[in-house]
Amino acid sequence: MVSGKKETLNKSINNIGLMIKDKKNKKNKINKLVETIDILPSLVERFNLDKKKEIKKILKDIDGTNTIFSGKNKKHQISESIYMSKYYTVVRKNNMSLAMEYDLNHKTISKLRNYKFYNKNENLVEINKINKLLKKEFLKIGTSHVQKNKLIKNP
Repeated sequence: MVSGKKETLNKSINNIGLMIKDKKNKKNKINKLVETIDILPSLVERFNLDKKKEIKKILKDIDGTNTIFSGKNKKHQISESIYMSKYYTVVRKNNMSLAMEYDLNHKTISKLRNYKFYNKNENLVEINKINKLLKKEFLKIGTSHVQKNKLIKNP
């Protein structure tokens, strides 16, 4: 997305249907944002209900939350990609996306090289046309995620 081409972080590749069929699942379709990081915690909580201590122990070492079978909803979605010497992250919220491109030096995320905003149709939106508060919110979400990443070099 950052370079303007259709790449691995575009909506069509990251918007994938997921079906989980079990006796507990009565709804045929739930329209939620689910990240792959949330699948394991959702399944652990769903199918180990009689072992609360064990669930807490397992979930302590796993990122993500049960967003599939709970009332919890994601406010945004984050996708990442590493290709050659670049690290890309995309934040999606409502009908907007922020694509951020970082340099990757010796497996360490370093300098923010570029960022761009896209509308729901993945058309580039000029930065000066983005509401300042919205821009600040998206950059805060993206930057916070990158800083938590284990590839980031700690000063």
